[in-house]
Amino acid sequence: MAIGITAMKCPLLSMSAIAGLNPTAYGQPNRFKGEMQAGHVSPNMAKLTYPSGTTRNVMILGIGIEYDNEYRTHAIRLRDEAESVVTVWIDTIRLIRNGNDESAVFVLKNGTERRLWFIGDTPSVDNPRFIRRVLMVANDDGGQEKINIARLASVEFVTAPRKDKASNAMFERWLYSPFTGERLPEK
Repeated sequence: MAIGITAMKCPLLSMSAIAGLNPTAYGQPNRFKGEMQAGHVSPNMAKLTYPSGTTRNVMILGIGIEYDNEYRTHAIRLRDEAESVVTVWIDTIRLIRNGNDESAVFVLKNGTERRLWFIGDTPSVDNPRFIRRVLMVANDDGGQEKINIARLASVEFVTAPRKDKASNAMFERWLYSPFTGERLPEK
């Protein structure tokens, strides 16, 4: 006898969740509004590649630290080889690769490629707990997580997310907005 999930046997799952129409089986995901700051957009969609070769598509909400849930949504402060502080807008990054706990290679959309070092919010912060090197991401199932850039082979920024009528950020595989109920246009 085949075993399957049905709405009758599993009351927490709605029929729309089983059919793939609802992005999460246990209610609505968190809302992430598309925001602009100084002409830069956040959140951003990205393809994460792990050292094993496994890939995932996620929504990058911002860059934070491992020991806190606060994060920067539009820009990250880094240090270059000359010890100068450099601010990089997240939506200008094409690729992050060869990362470790101290630095990573940042390839910008304009073709610039440089190794930059992670720093905290103030130059005097040397405690590794407060260095911004963690991606704060949302998954298409409604969950959120923190991923240290050093644990990834690469982060490829692909596009800005689709939006519903209320400017909520949407994943590509979502057919309907869980917030407005509208059918989303295909890209």
